[in-house]
Amino acid sequence: MNALIFPRADTLTGRALALMLQGHKITHRDFQNHSASYRLSSPIEVLRNRQGWLIVDEWLDGPTNDATGRRARFKRYWLEPETIRDSGVRGRLFIEAVKEYEARAAATAQARQAQHD
Repeated sequence: MNALIFPRADTLTGRALALMLQGHKITHRDFQNHSASYRLSSPIEVLRNRQGWLIVDEWLDGPTNDATGRRARFKRYWLEPETIRDSGVRGRLFIEAVKEYEARAAATAQARQAQHD
């Protein structure tokens, strides 16, 4: 593996990487629930093609919330344990930086909401 390039911690790409570095296998819906972002494929593309991360994926098929009973195909993404291990101390520090960013951003959002209430 080439030298790992880490995105900024305060980006959707960084947030997606942090989840996978923690061993999570994530789908679009998982990422949407975590980040309120409607698109996971763009951060995955950046991580794979611009930053050199070896991200594994698999196609899944599952029900939608559509009243017609429609099903959808979607991907689940993750990092192999070796990739997580190879990220080493930098990976652990990156996870902490993302968590700190998310905590600060949530506190700021709550403070703004309290001002409007």
